[in-house]
Amino acid sequence: MTARPPVLAVLAAVALTGCASNAAPDPDLSPLANEGRALYASRTCASCHGRSGEGAIGPPVAGLFGRAVDVEVSGDTITITADEAYLRESIVDPDAKRVVGSNSRMPAASLTDEEVDALIAYLVELAG
Repeated sequence: MTARPPVLAVLAAVALTGCASNAAPDPDLSPLANEGRALYASRTCASCHGRSGEGAIGPPVAGLFGRAVDVEVSGDTITITADEAYLRESIVDPDAKRVVGSNSRMPAASLTDEEVDALIAYLVELAG
């Protein structure tokens, strides 16, 4: 049986993510954002959102902070600004506001408040 291309893409992304988790800290990021970067790799966020947040299976997260985003809430489409509250909600409760056009489902992650803070710092700094 031949694997479907999306399955191969996910497997490749997961393999690359494992390599990224051992990478040296990025001097352009704050210590908290570097912690978030390591979590992003170790929790396999990159397998869907891309190694550098460029998107793949899931929506891109690089440049997301501060940008207008169309999301679905209870069947309605609304436009929101991707602020820290939205990022926190999306990490903790991924189905609360789903990005319009995203057909993939993000699994809920079991993270501490400190880990969520670190991931948010990374996403904020990815926005430049």
